[in-house]
Amino acid sequence: MALRALKGAGRLAAYTVQVVCLVHLVNQHIVEIRACKGASMLPTLAPSGDLVLHVRLSFLRFLAGTPFASDELASRYPRVNKNLPSAKIDPAAGTGLKIGDVVVAVSPADPTRTVCKRVLGLPGDTVLVDPRDVLHEPPAAPGSIAAVLARMHSARAIIVPKGHVWLAGDNLANSTDSRHYGAVPLALVKGRVLARLYPHMQWLRNNLNPVS
Repeated sequence: MALRALKGAGRLAAYTVQVVCLVHLVNQHIVEIRACKGASMLPTLAPSGDLVLHVRLSFLRFLAGTPFASDELASRYPRVNKNLPSAKIDPAAGTGLKIGDVVVAVSPADPTRTVCKRVLGLPGDTVLVDPRDVLHEPPAAPGSIAAVLARMHSARAIIVPKGHVWLAGDNLANSTDSRHYGAVPLALVKGRVLARLYPHMQWLRNNLNPVS
């Protein structure tokens, strides 16, 4: 009886280890459901209580090469001719990132933490360090494109270095992001946040609009 109980306990322990290893493998290389805290992504995400679906960049790249990949996903990974500079064709360096994506990245300021931010600049892009420097100025006269460009030129701008992205929270007034720790290496970006699962299921879309 004792031997049978011992064998049963051994099998249960083996199954438990296998399940834990499978969950760890899925979290590290495929998808992860994680809680978001903080007010930096308001109004897209609540300061607390939201659970989001975060998909690893490497898994998204794998999916893009499958027959059932959507056109939008496949277009994120253009085929690069070896005789052409890849940075001109794919500035995201094969990560599939686009401006407006919500991502999860390791914090450059504290590697023990992760941050959830929006991509505002890819390698080679010129970005305003703080767009509020322009937004808080008096409005330009209607149709005065020269005045708008002059105001943007007077604000502090930076060219995103090769192999980096510029991240910022949607709530600029309450966000620690690239304005504080600079451009973030692409290697620290772990995945894209595709959806909010709780409390209300919602796919996260690119809410950035081009300036006309």
